[in-house]
Amino acid sequence: MKIRRGLSAILVAAAITHGTSRGGGPVRLLSAGNSLSQESGRNLQEKPRESAEPEPMPGDLDALRAIGYVDWDEEADLARSGVTVHDTTRCCPGYQLFTDGVAKACVLDMDGRMVHAWEVKGGQRCGTFELLEKGEVLVIDMDGRKLVRLDFFSNVIWQKSLAVHHDLGCAANGDVLVLIRGRPFDWQGRHVYFDGIARLSSGGEEISRWLAFKSLDVLRALHPASALDLPADPPVPAEKPFDYYHMNSLEVLPATPLSAADSRFRPGNLLVCCRNTNLILVLDQETMAPTWHFGPGVLEMPHMPTMLASGNVLLFDNGPFRKYSRVLEVDPRDSSIVWSYEGRSRGEFFSAWRGSCQRLENGNTLICESERGRAFEVTRDGDVVWEFWNPELSGGKRRRIYRMTRVPCAILDPLLAASPAKHEEEDR
Repeated sequence: MKIRRGLSAILVAAAITHGTSRGGGPVRLLSAGNSLSQESGRNLQEKPRESAEPEPMPGDLDALRAIGYVDWDEEADLARSGVTVHDTTRCCPGYQLFTDGVAKACVLDMDGRMVHAWEVKGGQRCGTFELLEKGEVLVIDMDGRKLVRLDFFSNVIWQKSLAVHHDLGCAANGDVLVLIRGRPFDWQGRHVYFDGIARLSSGGEEISRWLAFKSLDVLRALHPASALDLPADPPVPAEKPFDYYHMNSLEVLPATPLSAADSRFRPGNLLVCCRNTNLILVLDQETMAPTWHFGPGVLEMPHMPTMLASGNVLLFDNGPFRKYSRVLEVDPRDSSIVWSYEGRSRGEFFSAWRGSCQRLENGNTLICESERGRAFEVTRDGDVVWEFWNPELSGGKRRRIYRMTRVPCAILDPLLAASPAKHEEEDR
């Protein structure tokens, strides 16, 4: 049985007990924004759906599509490094998982010590990985354009050359679903590419693929028009391709009370984020038709929606135009916002690009403020009880963190204890 971002039968049993089983077995543990636990038993402060923020002009969004990711924070506070807050009585224990942005998928303990890493030989820009049984991982190398499956000791089990990017998920039957990028082509006087989803077998063989362009008329009805929907006059040179949707997140939906009551959210359907149109989607696993959507008029360039055990959706709302970020918990039954975090004051917490959030077992939320190279854990009341700053510095800059998530100790402790590196350390 494959475990969605998980590793042991112990966790699966616990997840079922606490309502965290995902999609009939897999439990999502990696790639930010993932739920590991049942909802906190505390009453949440109900918040009505917000009125729409002023939307950017289409031309502004058009320009943003061409902005690439930058790996270093040029305004880094170099006095902060490693773990700077650790309230052992209120934080949720576990291991931190994130990539170094190049070739390694890393594991840190709660004190910020590196305790394990998987390495993609020849990796160029590894931003996301998926933890499987027996300590295996699936790693996306975006610039290397490949998906790699490694064992616990970084031996290659298989690799697939594919225009993969951003995120992947595992179905209950072991199939791998991964975001892919179509080739640019001339459309509306521009060179445009559309994202899609490829389904692979557990052994890495491609089964099927779908591109958003195939469903464009249906999808465009769900969000306001952008500059790309208007013919360009004069035509834009082909060397400047445009990213229409910029899908940045993919999750295979788990079984929840919501899925039992509403077939739109049935286990196996796909939760997808389209950053450039502020659109969160659920796609039918067979037809790829949208069954639910949220975001236009509320979100600004969001990342990493994930479905919690309650059926609510947790997501990172970046806010590059309003200049502050927030984490939202949305009830998809009526699209109301039932919980949010913006920091103690607006603007102190801000990542214009990237970002992640994860609901932890104790009800806290782990947030990755990617652009500053910071990750922190907050309580439901917004108290910071754990904080980490990426200690990798170069030329007065801090390396940014693409995503960070936490895995319970029960997942990795047995593997770490049995690893040769652990025994060599003990022998020293």
